[in-house]
Amino acid sequence: MSELECRTSDTFTVQNVEASKDGVHILFSDRELVLDTSSYTDLFLYPGKELDEEEFHHVVSLSERRSAIHYVSKLLCNRRYTYKQLFDKVRMKFQLKEEDIHEILFPYTQSGILDDEKYALDYIQLGLEEGYYFPYLKQKLIEKGIHRELLSALDESRFDVDQEESILNRISLLDKRKKQFPLRKRKADIMSLFLERGFDSSLCRELIENFYSSKGEDEKEKDRENELMLLKKRVKECYNSLRNRGLSSHDLREKMIQRLVSKGFAYDSVVKEMDKEGF
Repeated sequence: MSELECRTSDTFTVQNVEASKDGVHILFSDRELVLDTSSYTDLFLYPGKELDEEEFHHVVSLSERRSAIHYVSKLLCNRRYTYKQLFDKVRMKFQLKEEDIHEILFPYTQSGILDDEKYALDYIQLGLEEGYYFPYLKQKLIEKGIHRELLSALDESRFDVDQEESILNRISLLDKRKKQFPLRKRKADIMSLFLERGFDSSLCRELIENFYSSKGEDEKEKDRENELMLLKKRVKECYNSLRNRGLSSHDLREKMIQRLVSKGFAYDSVVKEMDKEGF
């Protein structure tokens, strides 16, 4: 038997031991394990030492545990996690018992680094400020592993956000950003955004209509003028893009109407403008 053959049917033999700055590397015939110095000292491992199956699996467990601790620390340096998110990541990556994972995460919960309540409070506060619906945010937290019992104690009144004002401000911002689109298109895009944030369609429609109906007459008139100018521009662009395609006058007109309506312009406005331009 060669000196590298270090496992019999019942034992696992340490082949080599090397110390480095990241730990003590224990080499067996088919794998390398890394231990911290204290674990290595306690186990008194040295080249040629034979371990039975139980002893070997204990070394494996210690090595996995050490790697898991480093893994958790690295994850938490980059972003925040809920307890369940972190627990599931460790469980998927390492061969550890559940109680061992809980033990690894315990110091992080004790120090407040891993704090589901603070995570939930910050997540909801930020979400409300960005215009998300409160029940939607709570559901997303449940999906992230926050317990329902914790969330049931959280009331919207705890948060320093006037959600209706926040939503109206966001509609105003989106309306300004989308001035290059017809009003119908702007409303549809804003509606889609709020649906993505968990609002039901009737509430979305109510908020959007309230915003536009509350505009002053001067502002409404300016919106109508801007949309008419935009329509004139789009009619000419549409004609120029289709005129050399060999379409009959009727087919060209129908194609233009179809395209312009799909961009959010009202059918009657499109037809009126095209008649005025002679298309």
